[in-house]
Amino acid sequence: AMTDLMGGHVDLFFGTPQSVVPLVKSGELKAYGVTSKTKLEQLPNVESFVKVLGPKLEILYWQAMYAPAGTSEAVIKTLNVAMQEAVSDPTIIKTWDTEGFFIYPKEMRTPAAANALLKSEIVRWGQVIRDNNIHVDQ
Repeated sequence: AMTDLMGGHVDLFFGTPQSVVPLVKSGELKAYGVTSKTKLEQLPNVESFVKVLGPKLEILYWQAMYAPAGTSEAVIKTLNVAMQEAVSDPTIIKTWDTEGFFIYPKEMRTPAAANALLKSEIVRWGQVIRDNNIHVDQ
């Protein structure tokens, strides 16, 4: 999608902060708004769609790490500890902050919190699909 936007094949794109902040700062892209409740610190002149148009436009970009079903709790705990250490590294924090990547608070970076977020997103977007009668064309 980014290639098509930069090549002039599409007119609009909703991208992750990491993919667009450097290009907006360099003047290669124009940002019309962000889908977080507040402005991005990295783009102080770009307004929040949520602030202007309402809470239904809050769309957060998130990532999670998953393991196969049946993975032992010990392995899950080890992976989570390693991930916590990685995202607490000052170099990672600085790099991600520069790119507009939000690091969730530590209590939201647990397997239980990730599962709760995933379930809430399934409910939210499932409702959007039903409310708008969206179907996949086959």
